[in-house]
Amino acid sequence: MDKAYHQLVFEAVKTAILVADDSDRIRAVNPGFLEILGQSTFTQDDFVGKELLSHPVLVEFNLCNSYQQLINGEAETITNVVIPQPGNDSCFNIYFHSYTASDTQENVYLFFHEDVTKLTAAMESAMMANDLLDEIQEVSGFGWWDLDIASQTATWSKQEFYILDYEPGVEKASSEKFMARIHPEDRGKVLTALEKPFQDKGPYASEFRLLLPGGKVRYVSEHGRVIFDKQGNGLHYLGTTIDVTHRVEAEQEVINQRDRLQELANSLEVRIDQRTKDLALKVKELSEAQSAADKANRAKSEFLSSMSHELRTPLNAILGFSQLLQMNENDGETKENLGEIINAGNHLLDLVNEILDLSKVESGMVDISIHSCNVGELVKNCLSIISPFADTYSIRIVDNVTSSADFSINVDEKRFKQILLNILSNAVKYNSENGKIILDYSLEKENMLCLSVTDTGNGLTPEQQSKLFRPFERAGAENSMIEGTGLGLAINKDLIELMDGTIGVESERGEGSRFWIQVPLS
Repeated sequence: MDKAYHQLVFEAVKTAILVADDSDRIRAVNPGFLEILGQSTFTQDDFVGKELLSHPVLVEFNLCNSYQQLINGEAETITNVVIPQPGNDSCFNIYFHSYTASDTQENVYLFFHEDVTKLTAAMESAMMANDLLDEIQEVSGFGWWDLDIASQTATWSKQEFYILDYEPGVEKASSEKFMARIHPEDRGKVLTALEKPFQDKGPYASEFRLLLPGGKVRYVSEHGRVIFDKQGNGLHYLGTTIDVTHRVEAEQEVINQRDRLQELANSLEVRIDQRTKDLALKVKELSEAQSAADKANRAKSEFLSSMSHELRTPLNAILGFSQLLQMNENDGETKENLGEIINAGNHLLDLVNEILDLSKVESGMVDISIHSCNVGELVKNCLSIISPFADTYSIRIVDNVTSSADFSINVDEKRFKQILLNILSNAVKYNSENGKIILDYSLEKENMLCLSVTDTGNGLTPEQQSKLFRPFERAGAENSMIEGTGLGLAINKDLIELMDGTIGVESERGEGSRFWIQVPLS
């Protein structure tokens, strides 16, 4: 064949070919080579006669290093050479062939570039699919097996090895290894189930135990079928295996729990009968105790009410006569003594009144009349009463309510003033010398008003705060010169709750106290 024919073939073949010589010169490139570079602007003149191992385009496309290895004999083929192209890179295998030219005696180098992009992608996809199948089997717990019936060659998936407790890649799949793992008590039924498809051409299904090394028992469920040829001869036995240990153990636990529950139910039935009888007896005893307690409570209330009235009559007489005597007495010492009698009598009268109030609250005999009242007016009335008392102790009252709180609340006016006066009175009595009282308010959620009284006294410890609203609790002032019964705050709490409100305190020792009451807005 002539040279022109060879040139025609060289130009026509799709394989990318580059021809060079041992003087590092490029002799020829075919159109296929220009195509793999992905540049339509390149021509053969851009390469022919140029240096092979330092050509800028070949350097850019990472080809020079591969050519050098092939020329040096370091490799016969360079595989998976990536050549950047617009859109997607291409992958090539580069094959090398050399011969000596008969005319010039020069070594001629031929570089053939095979496009393996699609092949590489297909192989990668196949590997990914295989890996994905292994992962799916691992996640789902399924293993698969295949037995070539003629050769008795077994093939197991990786998960099948794990289920049977063999090491994949180390152990070899076989029917003998499978049978060795079946629990001795279950081998007979498994063999019967495996033979059944050969008789009725139906599916194989069996659930049995595996006895693993160390005595561990694993429950598995298998399903499979036999592939027959046209003559009815078995070719392959295919199947799947899944570990159902958790399900079987759960089912057994349900059975055990059901048995235990039945035992408990029988036992409970007997105990319930006995408890019913005991409860009926207790109800009767509690009813009798409640009746006795109600009777005692009524008797206590009647006694306290009667005693309060009986005590107030002579007390009022004592106070009246003492005041008359004090008015007509000129002797200073005697007048002072009469003043002490009057103070003590007033204190005793307050105690009697508060005990009577507490008794009424506890017995549910307090009359509460809820209606809409203006906050500013209520506070103004209370301040007019408490201000002279505060002046005697040089206590300054800061009023942030009466000038701005122009709205109404739903309370019993008389009882609300009683509560507020008690809190203000305590703020004066327990304040520091030349101290201050701040009266303030805020609107809270759920249509509530919060009215607060803050003093600059000694404050309360957490322990004192926890006991503050109990009857006869004076928060450490029992042995002081400050008058009080310890009933006011306990009565306040009961009264404010009867008006659907709440009362509380925030205090820190040495920093004063803030008492607050919350009541519904109109």
